[in-house]
Amino acid sequence: MVIAMNDSYLVSIIIPIYNSEKYLKTCVNSILNQTYKNIEVILIDDGSTDESRKICEKLKNKDNRIKFIFQSNGGPSVARNNGISQAKGKYIFFCDSDDYIDSNVIEILVKNEKKCQLNGVYHYIENKKIKKLKKYKKEEYDRKKFLNNIFNGTILGTSWGFLFDKEITKNIKFNENTNCMEDTIFLIEYIKTAKIDKIIYNDLAYYHYVSNDNSITQNNKNNLQKCKNYFYSLDLINKTTKYEYESTINDLKARIVEIELENEKEKKYKLYFEILKIEKYNGKSLRYKLFTKLYINHSKCGLSIYYYLKKVAKKIMGRYRK
Repeated sequence: MVIAMNDSYLVSIIIPIYNSEKYLKTCVNSILNQTYKNIEVILIDDGSTDESRKICEKLKNKDNRIKFIFQSNGGPSVARNNGISQAKGKYIFFCDSDDYIDSNVIEILVKNEKKCQLNGVYHYIENKKIKKLKKYKKEEYDRKKFLNNIFNGTILGTSWGFLFDKEITKNIKFNENTNCMEDTIFLIEYIKTAKIDKIIYNDLAYYHYVSNDNSITQNNKNNLQKCKNYFYSLDLINKTTKYEYESTINDLKARIVEIELENEKEKKYKLYFEILKIEKYNGKSLRYKLFTKLYINHSKCGLSIYYYLKKVAKKIMGRYRK
């Protein structure tokens, strides 16, 4: 469905790129084919080593709405910040280079734009084997409910899928010191700076999130390093939100350690404890309270039993759902 409206505002669409030669044309073409025509497309190649740079140059020569910037590899936050500094539009939309969007996304978001309101679209999840619609209904959140849902994992705290006001983004940046939850930090900073009190999602999924192991946002560090990065980001979020969500964030910390330790072939319990320096737990979840108590006490045997029971519970729940 095409929405009749005036394309009066320029929208800057920023795409950070790293080794995305398989997906890049699909991504960019989905943006060039938007029903909302007043756009500029800013391609930021973050030091790709494949054919991404050549593809960007060819695309740029075919459409004068495309700007292309090549930078040495610095990570997605550096690329997005570079894109923001180059953007000329009233609004900014982020899209990852291995994803793509439906033709009316920008039109829908601009039409619904209002002061103190953040507008977003839901997403599909796609990989090589499946194309799965993440089923949602049209939802309206106040700030507190929205952030709680991010921290408990109900919704994703991403920068893509939302329409941001350029004037406000000039006052905030993506954190370049972490590669975990940098999207979430930016989103929270934006909500705080813009004094957003309402976040609204449309009732359909228009953003196609493609699972790709070579993505610019893929974290290839070991599990312990990932935990350190997550904790750094969560501590920043805690500070930004003035510790309003501290108990929920502590549950998330416990969940992260639980997952990453479970993925270790040889569980380095003591090493995790010494590096992360978890000394107490003040979350809400009984499950994570038990896990953290065992973890803090360095109870390797107790944690082995915990993971075994978790595996059994997963099997039982799987049978129940069938």
